[in-house]
Amino acid sequence: VSANFLRDIEEDSRGGIRTLAHALGRKLYVLLYLALLFGPALFVAGMVLAQVADAKPWLLFSLLALPAGLAPARCALRGIRRPDADALTAKYMTAFGGLIFLVLVLEGIFYQTP
Repeated sequence: VSANFLRDIEEDSRGGIRTLAHALGRKLYVLLYLALLFGPALFVAGMVLAQVADAKPWLLFSLLALPAGLAPARCALRGIRRPDADALTAKYMTAFGGLIFLVLVLEGIFYQTP
């Protein structure tokens, strides 16, 4: 799912270019975009809170990336056209995934099973 599809929905429609954003329409595509943007964070928080699959509280450090996701979400919700929309999305997703990776590596280094 691309922020650029949302940004370019009108131009793509006029040009006869069919994208997922065009097929779903702006409102549904924004919901899909936001679900894919913040769904993983909700999933991690839910797993930790429900103590599913031995999820460690350290995984909540990945939520420190959430502020980076606010700018692309705000643009999508307000219909603001930014040329760097995909870059903002990638920055947030990289920070979120990187923090999860870091926590899992550190846990593997320091956590000893009895």
